[in-house]
Amino acid sequence: MSSSDTGDCPSSVGDDFLIGNNSNTSPPPSALLASSTTLAGRIWPLFRNLMESFHPEELQRLTRRLYHVFFIQDLLAILILGWGLVPFWTLMYRVLYSRQTSETTIKPFRQTRLYVVIYHFAQAIQLSLLVYLVDLCLVVCCMDEFDVFLTNDDAATTDNNTTTTARCTVEDDTVEFDSDGNPVPTVPPSSSSTPDYSWLFAKILYTVWLAKVAARFKHFCLVQYLGQKKKKDGLALLIDHLLNAMIGGIAAMVIIDILELSGLGIRSAFALGSAGTLALTLGTQTLVQHMVSGFTMTTSNRFYVGDFVKFGHGSGTTFTGTVLSLGWLETQIRGSDELIHTVPNAKLEGIAVSNLSRNDRCQVKQTLRFHYEDVHKLPALLKTMKNNIIEATTPHIVTDGSRPCRVVWSDYTERFLEVMVDVHFEGIKPIGPKFWDNKQKVLMAIQKSVDQHDMKMAVWKCGGCCCNNCGK
Repeated sequence: MSSSDTGDCPSSVGDDFLIGNNSNTSPPPSALLASSTTLAGRIWPLFRNLMESFHPEELQRLTRRLYHVFFIQDLLAILILGWGLVPFWTLMYRVLYSRQTSETTIKPFRQTRLYVVIYHFAQAIQLSLLVYLVDLCLVVCCMDEFDVFLTNDDAATTDNNTTTTARCTVEDDTVEFDSDGNPVPTVPPSSSSTPDYSWLFAKILYTVWLAKVAARFKHFCLVQYLGQKKKKDGLALLIDHLLNAMIGGIAAMVIIDILELSGLGIRSAFALGSAGTLALTLGTQTLVQHMVSGFTMTTSNRFYVGDFVKFGHGSGTTFTGTVLSLGWLETQIRGSDELIHTVPNAKLEGIAVSNLSRNDRCQVKQTLRFHYEDVHKLPALLKTMKNNIIEATTPHIVTDGSRPCRVVWSDYTERFLEVMVDVHFEGIKPIGPKFWDNKQKVLMAIQKSVDQHDMKMAVWKCGGCCCNNCGK
């Protein structure tokens, strides 16, 4: 090999490197470093390219590009139909019904079915303004030289590979513009083309909107057909929860389908490995348990929102209160002290529940004590006391034998004679003002009977306190 050959070799290699013909060459070090960082080396190039992009020629090209897709008539049509349709029909409704006589009751326009149809139609048009703005933004971003997110090296590569036309995807059609910004005949898009983000945004936007409309229509139907009677409020709440979950699930599946068909591969986000699946299962175990418990309690018809319930039984932990909300994860209960208790559904599932709001019977039970000196007056007192109680609480007191109606001498104690009063009532719930008024009538009848027989109840004083329950 001659010296001239060896001298020409480095220059040829350098030329290949400079013109990019050598397939074994590597990118510049700045490009490699920038591609391996998140912010370092990227902030200033971004602003620099942004400032360089806004030169007069590019702004002129942008203006011509928008001129071909933006029409003021489109914007006026959206604004008039979206924000003027409802006021126009409201005025027309008033004009048409203003000729009616004063005796005729005119239903407000907002309560008519025509208003519901026009309102939702106008709302759909209002959403189209967002789609229109996204279209304009995509038109701007489709300009090759107007891409402000390119680094210097990427911009140089783009300049070498760009042709005399700029391409932009609009609603499944590829629109091409020449150097002057004029559209050229379109060609069918290839299967590997970039997703149409404008059409994708419109599909997702209207899918979410339709889900909200369906939820409102569902609520209207429940109020009309199930919310008229109070006893059906809980059933309406249950159906409302189930339909909300169904509407949300359908909307989510439609959105995932849209993203998958657009080539974004959203299903790959759910393809977790065995370790990830195990961690997710363990992490959501309690959450799923609460949700299942909430669904079980809602469908079991044990209690609904607004019911006054008692949790627990016997000597165990008990608490009472009004159910404020019954969710999938937790239940809120307001106690008699006005404190709101939030209890996880999993803890309430295994506790005995007494729904006092659904019970139309109640009981009044008292234990009375008398002195041994009045033992001969006791039989007459018991007869008078029972008659007075029946007279004071008729017609709610149960005297047909299906429930106890007792005023009896029940026991001897070391110092007293015990008398038990045990009476039951129907048509009165064990809560509320009516229950306490009825109990007060029973207590007043007891005291009236004691006064009629000139007797006094026994009270044991121990340690300076007045105690009627010590039993000594």
